[in-house]
Amino acid sequence: MGCRTGFYLLMRSQNHERALEKVKEALRKTIDAPEMFGASRKECGNYRELSIEAARKEAARYLEQLESREQDFKYPTE
Repeated sequence: MGCRTGFYLLMRSQNHERALEKVKEALRKTIDAPEMFGASRKECGNYRELSIEAARKEAARYLEQLESREQDFKYPTE
């Protein structure tokens, strides 16, 4: 999986509320990050396309959606 394939979170047999809180925690860390991880030529072939400002903006938008509504991520077990 490359860095341009998206965001994946796989948590088999985990508590749904804990998983949601971990996603929110990761988004908060992104919003508060002082710099972009991997934003150098040595670390990323697409380093010129990375923007901490854009990452913060998208993380804040995603977090706002998660916190603005009732979350029910429970999947049927049958």
